[in-house]
Amino acid sequence: MVYCVGMGLFTGFIFLMVLLFAIGDVDGVITSTAGPLMQIFFNATGSMAGSVCLLMFPLICLLFAAVGIV
Repeated sequence: MVYCVGMGLFTGFIFLMVLLFAIGDVDGVITSTAGPLMQIFFNATGSMAGSVCLLMFPLICLLFAAVGIV
């Protein structure tokens, strides 16, 4: 369990660093109607379809976490 927490910290840190490098215009991300993560993915890919596909990964992880809690 301790190794899983450490691995989660490490991969989460890498994910946040990648998001910070790809954020682009901070004011545009904050005021986006699509949501901040979707806007960051759109800034990085330039494609709405690519942004939606990338957004599926965290949403599926949240779904499995919510099912695991219940």
